[in-house]
Amino acid sequence: MDRLGILEHIHVVNEYDEVEQLICKLLLHGAPTFTGIKPSSLVVVKNTSSVQLKTVWDEYRHMIEAQTGMDFFVLKETSDMACVLIYNKGWMSDILSDSKNSEFLSTCGYGKHITVTRGLKILRWHYECYYTRACGN
Repeated sequence: MDRLGILEHIHVVNEYDEVEQLICKLLLHGAPTFTGIKPSSLVVVKNTSSVQLKTVWDEYRHMIEAQTGMDFFVLKETSDMACVLIYNKGWMSDILSDSKNSEFLSTCGYGKHITVTRGLKILRWHYECYYTRACGN
């Protein structure tokens, strides 16, 4: 796609209402996960002067989860921003049960034989401590 095509696409998306913009953003950034290419994808939703995506996320999160069949986990959240991990729970569980992955993760503070839920909570802690710049805070 050339520059003009990209600008045209941005113009079209900007004409969407806020719910449509949020869904478009989640689908665009989560496409590798929704299509089965990656087990997870990270998306940042923010409130800005022009669009209130974080507010829309708060209101429609559960409906979006039900409609997509994917799981969502908030790694970091403020009143106007959320770093959301879109993930496939079954695939993540398979990854965590692999002995090579389990051994590696144990060296990173996750322990051995962890569940997806426990792993995500530890990931949130790591994210809060070390990776806050990715969300702009």
